[in-house]
Amino acid sequence: MKRLIPFIATVALSAVVLGGCAASQSAGGEAPGEAEPFVGMANPWRESTEEEAYKYAPNGFSAPEGATNVSWSLMLPDNDPAKEDYMLVQLTFEQDGLEYTAREQAAAEDEADISGMYYDWQNTESVTLDNWGGGNMSATIKSCSEPEESACICLWYDTETGYAYSLGTAGSDLDLSKVDIKKTAEAIYDPAKQIGGNAPEIPESAPEEATDEFLSSIAEEAPQIDISGCATFTGIVDKKLSDGMGYANEKIGDTDVLLVSSGTYDNLDGNNAAIDATIFMYKDEAPFEVGKVCCGGTAYPLAIRDGELYVGSNHWICKYTIENDSLKITQKAAVDYDKNGNEIYYYESVHGDANNYDTVKTELMFETLYDELFEAKVIDFQPVGGASGSESALPAYEYPGPEAFYSVLYKYLIDEFGPDYEKDDVTIPCPVIIEMDESDKDDIKVWGDFWVFNYDLNGDVLENTSGGSYPGLIHIKSTDDSNGYEVTDIELVGDGSEYEPTAKKIFGKYYDEFINSSSDGEKRDALRAQIIANYAAANNLKITAFKDYGWDPVSLPGENIDSFYSILN
Repeated sequence: MKRLIPFIATVALSAVVLGGCAASQSAGGEAPGEAEPFVGMANPWRESTEEEAYKYAPNGFSAPEGATNVSWSLMLPDNDPAKEDYMLVQLTFEQDGLEYTAREQAAAEDEADISGMYYDWQNTESVTLDNWGGGNMSATIKSCSEPEESACICLWYDTETGYAYSLGTAGSDLDLSKVDIKKTAEAIYDPAKQIGGNAPEIPESAPEEATDEFLSSIAEEAPQIDISGCATFTGIVDKKLSDGMGYANEKIGDTDVLLVSSGTYDNLDGNNAAIDATIFMYKDEAPFEVGKVCCGGTAYPLAIRDGELYVGSNHWICKYTIENDSLKITQKAAVDYDKNGNEIYYYESVHGDANNYDTVKTELMFETLYDELFEAKVIDFQPVGGASGSESALPAYEYPGPEAFYSVLYKYLIDEFGPDYEKDDVTIPCPVIIEMDESDKDDIKVWGDFWVFNYDLNGDVLENTSGGSYPGLIHIKSTDDSNGYEVTDIELVGDGSEYEPTAKKIFGKYYDEFINSSSDGEKRDALRAQIIANYAAANNLKITAFKDYGWDPVSLPGENIDSFYSILN
């Protein structure tokens, strides 16, 4: 990797290499103290915020408690945009009368020295940092002392994440006996900034949506079939299945099975897919129910790969095989989120190897299982009656209230985010509005957690099949046309490590209210129920409840079309 030239004026350590400890020559071949060759060259460093620095160095550090004169800066190697992934992040601060510079660089060379401090080091010591890398991070401390100047650095490299780190201090009056560089390196460790290899801790149990109890409960969505009197799979299909159901013959492990689904849908890839199945095998030469499964929505149809059955949702995934006449999970992975939107990954395996996995490996296995799912063969179910389910008789959703403003807002959510999901009977938005600013009619601002849900009608219950949340800020302007309003832009909160900084930037003083609202599922369900009730009333539909997979139906209230938003406000 190209070595850094330590002549930059904005770097606190620039003075370190100007003399003392027999400073070595720079990468350019000139002694660092000879600044003349660099006069007039552009400064490759630029000032940065801590939030921007975190973007490039997510397994990062923070200024320690009590530090002063804290500043952040970035340097793009060779000023080449193609090398943005190699951005050098720098933190400078003062503490206990000493000036420190900490650096981090992603994808740096193994044990690379990115400190920019080039001395003939007199002392070298190997240590272990007590918190970095789960308390197992090896580091090297180097120091030198001369009458003119003394210097000390700590270098460490995270082999699991590929980040190199340095922390250094220097000065003409530096007393090395009073410098505890190891303690300071540990003090800049920030557990809140660690992802992947260093944090957060792997949960001891699966998130609620991926527990065995939850998976068993949603599997009850698969059809209940009395197979008495059926001697073969064909007998089950001919005698027990009704129009609209589906069936498929597959092999799970070494076992031939019949999968029976409550319905099928066109997966737009030539397959009639299904998201639930009751599974039968032969035992003692007769059909035998081996188990049930259910996916989390139509975006994750049942699939087979290398003899294993894949069942998933947007937050969890399982692989199944058949063993000892029973359907058995061989691997399971899931993701949950903390209050700041950071991912917390979970993985388990029947092989027991998961017990030794750190968070990097756990996240990798999560991603691997989803890669396998999307590469797997979607099971092609044969619809009973020759049709892949019935055509929807539900009318498209239109905001039923008298306010043109909300009519435009609701339509925008359907048009903008509805295509993200497979088409179902009806798409109904649920905007949880946090705050509005109508002071500028050319830029009306609406902060909110904007949800879109897809539903299929089962009897008089709307069953949620897919959907998602799009928190952010929508910009709307007043117009002179018949619509009266037009959406001009939307600013969306980012995912993962971008969630908290983008949410704080977008929501500003409403951030806490947004966080509280986004975690209030009861309030959101009450709003969903009212929106659905008004839709049903406006279209004379007999709908009494909505239902999410694995949860009890939520009953609908009476309609309040004419006063909906006046009551909310």
